[in-house]
Formats: sequence, C-alpha cells, structure tokens
Amino acid sequence: YINNCPYTGGTHHADLIMAMPVFVGGKPLFWVVALSHHADTGAPAPSTYLPFAKNIFEEGMHFPAVRMARNYKEKADILRIGAMRNRVPDLWMGDVRAQIGACRTGERRIMDLCERYGTDTVLGFIKDWFDYGARSAKAAISRLPAGRYEYETRHDPVPGVADEGIPVHVAIEVDPIAGEILVDVTNNIDCVPGGLNLSENTCTGSCRIGVFNNLPESVPHNEGAKSRVRVRMREGSAIGKPKYPVGTSVATTNVNDRLMVAGDAVFSGMGAPYGRAESAGHLPAGVGVISGADPWKNGKGYVNQIFVGYGGGGAVHGHDGWLTFCGSASAGLIQLDSVEMDESMYPIVVERRGVIPGSQGFGEFEGAPAMGGVFYPLDHDMTIIYAADGTHTPPQGRAGRRRGRGQHLDPRDRGGEGGAARLLRGGDRRRPEDRVHRLRRRRLRRPAGPRSGPGGGLGQPRLAGPGDRPRGLPRGPGSGRRPGSVDRRRRRDRPPARRLSPARTRPRAGSGAQLLGAGPATVIFLGAFDQERRRILRIVCLVEGLLLPS
Repeated sequence: YINNCPYTGGTHHADLIMAMPVFVGGKPLFWVVALSHHADTGAPAPSTYLPFAKNIFEEGMHFPAVRMARNYKEKADILRIGAMRNRVPDLWMGDVRAQIGACRTGERRIMDLCERYGTDTVLGFIKDWFDYGARSAKAAISRLPAGRYEYETRHDPVPGVADEGIPVHVAIEVDPIAGEILVDVTNNIDCVPGGLNLSENTCTGSCRIGVFNNLPESVPHNEGAKSRVRVRMREGSAIGKPKYPVGTSVATTNVNDRLMVAGDAVFSGMGAPYGRAESAGHLPAGVGVISGADPWKNGKGYVNQIFVGYGGGGAVHGHDGWLTFCGSASAGLIQLDSVEMDESMYPIVVERRGVIPGSQGFGEFEGAPAMGGVFYPLDHDMTIIYAADGTHTPPQGRAGRRRGRGQHLDPRDRGGEGGAARLLRGGDRRRPEDRVHRLRRRRLRRPAGPRSGPGGGLGQPRLAGPGDRPRGLPRGPGSGRRPGSVDRRRRRDRPPARRLSPARTRPRAGSGAQLLGAGPATVIFLGAFDQERRRILRIVCLVEGLLLPS
C-alpha cells in the first residue's frame, strides 16, 4: 500500500509511506514500513513545499492508502499514474522501487527471526519491549516537577496566508503520580488558507517529540512510551487536525518545527536542567528545491531538494547547540550534502560554504552558529524554491539567553554578514513591511548567497577561569575561514567575476520566469554562467514580498 495523503494518516504529499503486511503461518502478524520524501509529486510549482497551496487540489498527486501490489506483483496502472504526474518520473519510479526493496528486505528479516527464535518468542519480545517503554517513560515522568507549563513561539508572516504570522502555543500538564504528560495545543488559531497547516500525523508526533527530548535517552521511543504522553488537539486548527480539504503541503517543517521547538522550550519553566533554547528552522535557501533543464543531458529536466547549508541547534544545559542540526523535524539525521556529489548530479557550482563567524546564539551554552555560502547554475537557468522561517522571529534563547540571528538569502552576499539593505541595488533601505508586494524583480551582479539560521543560546555568560573572557559573550567579527568550510573564490581556474555593465546584466528577451513565491517563500531565478570566460553573464532574482530583518 502507498499513502501520502494527510487525511488518511500521511504526513504531507511529498512523503510517500509504503506499508506491507507480513504473513507468518498464513496470518498477518507484522507490518514493514518505508517512508521516503520524494523529489516531486506533480504540484503546480516544482517543489514539495508550497506555502500558498490553499487546499489539496493545489498540491501534487495524493494516494490515500492505495494498494499498489498483489502477491508481490506491482500494479502497473497505479505506478503509471504516479509517473505521468511527475516532473522526474525516472527518479520517482526508482525511489518507489527502492521502497519496495526495503519492505521486502524487512519481510525477509522478520521471517528469519521467526524461523530462528519462533513466532511466539518474537511476539512475546515485542509485547515486553512495549511494556518496558511504558514503564521507563512512567518512571522518568514521575521525577519531573508537577504542574502546568506554557510556551509560545511564532512563525514568520506569510502575506496572503498569515499576514500576522502564526502563533504556536503549547501547554503541558505533568502528573508525576500517574506518570503521564498531557500536551495541549487546542489554544491555537484556525487553519490558514495555505499549506502551512499541520496534518494530524505531524501534530501528534511533534507534540511527543518535545517531551521525549526532555526525558532520559534510555527511554525507548516505542508504542509503550508513547502511551504515557497524551495529545489534546482540535479539528480545524492550524496546529491540530486539519479540516478537509485544507492544504498541508509544508506540514513537516516550518510550523511543525515551531511546534517541536515550543515542546522543547516549554520544559524550561521547570528550571535547569530541563528545556532547550530554540533551534533554527528547516527550509533556508541552502535547503531549497532546485529545478531546471540540464544542458549536459540534452535539456533533461531535474528537480530535487539539496542540503548545502542548514540551520543550527539550540543550546541545552551542559552543551552547546548542534552545528548540523538542520531542523527539529530531523534533528541532525539529514546528512549535509557532499559538494562533489551535488556538482556531479546537477549542473551547479557550490562556490563556498562554511560557518559564519560570530553568528551563534550567545550564553553560558551557545546556540550553534549559522551556515552561509554561494552556489549557482552552469550554462542554464535554474529555479530555487524555499520557504524559510525565522527572519522576523529568529530562534530565541532561554534563561538569560541571547537569541540567534535570522536566516535569509542575500544575492550579493560576501560572507553572510550584513542587513537587509545589502539585498537590493540602489540603496533601497525600506523596512521589510514596506517592501511587501513592491519588490518584484532585481538584476543581481553576484550569485545567490543563502544564510541559514543559528540556534539560540542558554544561560548567562560565565567566566571559564581566572582572567578569562566570559564564555558566551560576542567576540567581534571573526576572521578567516572555519575548519570544514568550502571556499573556491581564489581557485586559479576560477577568477573572480568582473563588474559587469548594466547592458551585460539585463535579461535577454523572452528569458523571464514566472513569479512563484511570496513572503518567506521565494523563488530565485538564476541566470547562466559563461564557462569559457569564467564570468557570470546574467542573474535575475524574482522575489515576491521577501521578508528580511530591517
């Protein structure tokens, strides 16, 4: 069975869940499940994150728990439907068959276990494992201070969807005697006319993630432990159960990240060592979905999400934030792309990537710093779609903390520093709210430079030792590159781009691109790079209501 429909248990339309029953002795005793985020689902725009998709009819293909095989034989018609409604059908079909292979591998291994130990022993172990999870979670909760704790954060404004932003309110009720925690998210706004609403799947899961992050790591994350954490939500809420057919295209990131961040931070009300400072969100430009026609593959189309630079984690008591955190929905599990792999798969160049000095959230324990860099296409036009959050409301610290800086895309970036005024030519220094719906099209002289968000700091700065500078205080602008960064600006075979005349940067006739974004969700339409002369011929940025720090 395949399921990517949020109204039949799915997360959002890009996550295809494949579930296969495992029969032992003619009885269906187990399920094997493989979930994959696919590069494309046939949505109107080449992206799997659509903040402006008001309902499922503006999203990609939905499979509401559809049977796609019988007796190990694929139903070709179902697969043909999915491949036809896809910009990269070969990639989609390959990923689907990889999921099929994963499920069949899981089936074989379960059968091997039953054959080796006996079915009754395996079923008995599963029951004991769930019981152990429930006991462990109950014991851990019993050591927490009783009470009701509340926390609120806010997603950035999205013009036309949530003009004032989306507040995310979380309350927890801790009952140490019963060994239970209730997570209450009923005090939130109704569904918004866009794709930022959560699905029931992501809401319930993310409410529990915040709790598990504050319990000992020895507590297993299984069905038994989950039973000790109840979730109270309401239907028709943006942070709850969506009401059909409202859009949920971005249900796994953005507001979902904010929900997990709030679920982590709400425990700070108990005092040390509980809680965590806020972490950066999931979808800066460095985690955008790129698409175009590959000039070295006879113009064959490509669409995929890249991970060339993502946000940092918030600090916890005793530890600084995690540099490669990415976002709360993955919490470090998504691997940062290899530059060489990205450049071999797609016609792009990652000119530089690295940590931005001085960008961390300061405190006794520091939030992880932001990442910045520059990448651009070669010999073709490329579209990047992303839905960054954290510009108006950067990650907040906790307990006498300092917040991190916001994330954004600076098309003239030279290191990730600087304010919003550097984005525009001609000294346009208007505040972001004055620029909404006015900024339409700008000619740029340099490749796009994405900047991710850092994590928030935690605790007051302190002295590490006699005569030392207090740990967690700003140290001024950093100099030089940090270890692990990539910088190709001084390569002998790639001289720096020379300043171009206005005529050189003017788009050629008929080369425009459709405006696909607004607010935090923007589309960058990048121009060609002259491989022979090693200089940029044309770069065009199409932005609708780009929201940046003033």
